[in-house]
Amino acid sequence: MKKIGKSVPYLLLFFLASIPSFTWAQNSPIQVQAKLSETNIYNGESVLLEFIISGRSLNSIDRPTILDVPGLRWISGSNRQGQSIQYVNGRPSVTYTYGYQFVANQVGNYTLPSFDITVNGEVYRTEPISFRVLDPANTQQNRGSSPDIFVRLEPNKTTAFLGEQIVVDVVLYFKNTIEVRSYQASPGWKAEGFWKEELENTQQTRATSTIVEGERYQRARLLQYALFPSKRGKLVLSPFEITVLIQQRNRRQDIFSFGLGQERKNIQTPPTEITIKPLPTHQSTENNLFLSAVGTFQIERRIEPTEALVGESIEITTRISGAGNLPLIQSPDYAYPAEFEQYNPQESSSIQRTGSTISGTKTFTDIVIARNEGSYTIPATQLVYFDPTAQEYKAIGLPAQSLRVTRDANEVRSTTEMLRFDIEPVAGLVAWKQHSPTRLADQPLLLLFLFLPLAGLVIGFFVKKHLDRLQNDHNFARKRGALKTAKSALNELRTNAERHNRDDKSTIKECYHELYHILSTYITSRCGMHAAGWSTQELLTGLEKQLKSKSPAALERCKEILTKCDTISYAPISSTSDVLTDIQLAEETILELEREIN
Repeated sequence: MKKIGKSVPYLLLFFLASIPSFTWAQNSPIQVQAKLSETNIYNGESVLLEFIISGRSLNSIDRPTILDVPGLRWISGSNRQGQSIQYVNGRPSVTYTYGYQFVANQVGNYTLPSFDITVNGEVYRTEPISFRVLDPANTQQNRGSSPDIFVRLEPNKTTAFLGEQIVVDVVLYFKNTIEVRSYQASPGWKAEGFWKEELENTQQTRATSTIVEGERYQRARLLQYALFPSKRGKLVLSPFEITVLIQQRNRRQDIFSFGLGQERKNIQTPPTEITIKPLPTHQSTENNLFLSAVGTFQIERRIEPTEALVGESIEITTRISGAGNLPLIQSPDYAYPAEFEQYNPQESSSIQRTGSTISGTKTFTDIVIARNEGSYTIPATQLVYFDPTAQEYKAIGLPAQSLRVTRDANEVRSTTEMLRFDIEPVAGLVAWKQHSPTRLADQPLLLLFLFLPLAGLVIGFFVKKHLDRLQNDHNFARKRGALKTAKSALNELRTNAERHNRDDKSTIKECYHELYHILSTYITSRCGMHAAGWSTQELLTGLEKQLKSKSPAALERCKEILTKCDTISYAPISSTSDVLTDIQLAEETILELEREIN
């Protein structure tokens, strides 16, 4: 006989544990959506209408019956149904899809009406969808003459002001008979007349259906750039070249063909013209400073400390944040009192390239030293930038700021004490002794003590000269700290990769993007190049010029790492172990380059 007494407590525990999740699922939201596979449809072409219902708990669904849609005719017997389950935060989410096939039967502009769907006893209404039924006869003369695959540069605007941000998409178009297996963008695209910044798109490339000159194409955005024009007039974007691996869908596949039906094609974008207008004339005044900034910004200025000693450094920090041509903004030139000695300003930036805008913060720090005591005032200033949306100049007022400089009382006291001589007479008998003369060369310890201060003075002079150069010469400081910064960043990247220890697609891409940034920062810092705006080929060219002896092995290894990091968005995804191997290879390459660079 089977005993069940011991199983009762386990069943009770399972029932009690399932109550919270069941209650939570009952209160979870339900989403209902209607979707058309195409919104531009040729007369006689088929289109799929889908109803998508998703939620945590779907007990009952009254799915739609045969539908009456204006401009479309339902194909009897074409209904389809699908179901999928996903786990979000450890809890299942169910999605039901009901599809209906239609054929366009009348040319015109239509609106798919809202539909009521009852789920769990409650009625949900879908959003209306606008669509067009086109006449194929009007575009028949163009069909058949268009290419099967091509690429375009599509700017979000064709007219802009000098310095205004322009977002340019690299878009691939291909017909439904083409299957794109992979693509590779040619490195070193030079947007002549523009400062370019590649925008970071974390979403995977997806193809959507569209109509171009009467032909239906699949449209896929591959890359996205932010361009800032540096010249006015009519500028033509340089051609952008890509290499695609394609295969015809209607070609019969053979399991023994070993991919021989694939074809590799090199295509490039046609000329794209953008008109750049000069900035309007601005009425400048004595207290106005134009930053050459175009966009929308917030600006603030502060002084630290407000009370200082004579000879002590004072920092005047200007913080500019917002969206626009932030990488191109230069340090404002304030009017300082004549008693201030000004040193080379320091500059730092934190720029985000995600989304469709360049935004972030740029900070300028002026270092001044007051040589005389007194109360000083940095006069009020208005920093002016151009807002392309409003098409006008905007000024941000920086109020006057005061500071007080005093002399160190201890320094004055010590100087006075040094001028006083304490001399007292000596009373009593004096015993005179005759000493034999001693040569200085016979006392090496005395010679050593005599030369030690001089040696310390010489060493201190060179150390101070080196420290002053590190502080005032920005390029020299970047060169000296390039290796240390790169090794520290590589160690941190290796620690993060080992901590995750999983083959997550987004995590691996982030690691390769960070590895590319570390290598490019090391090359630009060590070779004295400015920090941003270089392509992979330009980085390698600048690096080759700085090598003592041509080292093709180091250059080739550096090129391979940069190319892999640059193309990781569309290359086969590596594993975490591959990431750690590439980090170690990058560290060895940097150490070898450090020995070869002048």
